[in-house]
Amino acid sequence: MWSILFTLAIVAALVGMAVRRWQERIQRSRRPGATIERAMVVRRFDEIDAVLQQYRCSVCGEDARRVGEFSRSVGERRFRVARMVCRGCGREERVHFDVSAAFH
Repeated sequence: MWSILFTLAIVAALVGMAVRRWQERIQRSRRPGATIERAMVVRRFDEIDAVLQQYRCSVCGEDARRVGEFSRSVGERRFRVARMVCRGCGREERVHFDVSAAFH
């Protein structure tokens, strides 16, 4: 009897952890710039630097440093994607910027 209750408690804890991680992942994907669909629109390239200097990790909240950057085009739109690594937990995130206006 006790083993069944203990097993149910463990299963409930694991399900709770999985649900919490799933909710956190959804919340992170809703941040501005988290996906190409949510790219931050900038008119000048120095705006990217200003945003990234203040960027914080979506998991632990520590400062993140830029470790790379690349371009991407989708149709007529141009994007810059910055790779950021958290100084605290080491998580890598990508921040998307729509730079189409900078070229017109």
